[in-house]
Amino acid sequence: MVTTNMARDALEKWLLKHTMVLILWGWDCIQCQHRWRTYVRRNRLVIIVIDLCDQYLQSNISYVTVTDEVEARALSMNPNHIDIYSASWGPEDDGKTVDGPGRLAQRAFIDGIRKGRHGRGSVFIWASGNGGRRLDNCNCDGYTNSIYTLSISSATQNGAAQ
Repeated sequence: MVTTNMARDALEKWLLKHTMVLILWGWDCIQCQHRWRTYVRRNRLVIIVIDLCDQYLQSNISYVTVTDEVEARALSMNPNHIDIYSASWGPEDDGKTVDGPGRLAQRAFIDGIRKGRHGRGSVFIWASGNGGRRLDNCNCDGYTNSIYTLSISSATQNGAAQ
């Protein structure tokens, strides 16, 4: 019988052999995933989709309470093996909440850009504009607004927010 810890250990050992790891939090575009998987097979880029990872590891990550410490650990996981961190979490998308990373997560950003990728700096990519339909403003989001992150948004072919 394979336990969750055994599966995690095996996954971690396998990942450490690869040259680049991109972690995506909540990536649900099947077509995009297919394109990336094709790229992965050709170029040895490893992608972990956290929302799907629990299915592979036979555990349920949704029971984890997200704290400053949990965010910091996620942002500083294997900084010499993970080049790009991509995430879309942040304060509530209600147009009223102003919030950002806590002290530990801020420290993880700083350590990542200074020491990650063997001193070349980790890259932190953040989704912005997720709450646009609810009149939210990413300027109130301390993650997308951070000097340590690159914020990415999208628009339709007509230039309208999605």
